Amino acid sequence: MAPPRQKPGKSQQDYETPPELIEAVLRLLGVEEFRMDLAADASNTKARNYIGVAGDSLSVEWGDLAEWEQPSWNQWCWLNPPFAHILPWARKCAESGIKVAFLVPASRGSIWYSEWVEPYCYVFDLKGRPSFDGKGPYPKDLMLCLYGTRFRGSSVWDWRREVPRAD
Repeated sequence: MAPPRQKPGKSQQDYETPPELIEAVLRLLGVEEFRMDLAADASNTKARNYIGVAGDSLSVEWGDLAEWEQPSWNQWCWLNPPFAHILPWARKCAESGIKVAFLVPASRGSIWYSEWVEPYCYVFDLKGRPSFDGKGPYPKDLMLCLYGTRFRGSSVWDWRREVPRAD
């Protein structure tokens, strides 16, 4: 029996990440704010600075963004890309060399995961599904991939209740 046909790009792709999830991620990373939102618009950005999807974030050299006014070892970018085609976003995260918190569906069996996530970052499988539309939880499991650190591996994170500690 064949799996059901996917309909990439048929659903709304510009939902705002819920503020409570952003607050939990900022606590997890130990930062007060994200330096840059890498796929946003003025209505849904999670940072003061952003690159719009319409401005073709994928064609911008993200590594050049590291030359910020106030350099810091702990400056993170946020990326909640359109879920319709994740591979180019995952590749860009891996190749950029900067710290990116990347929120995507937990698709561990996908090619983009095995080639551009697993070898390059630490992955938190989110326990608890956030609501992007305010009506109900997102229908799939999500993961938060942290690029630009020396850590590799994965764990489960109940983002509503706990912040992992490096003891």
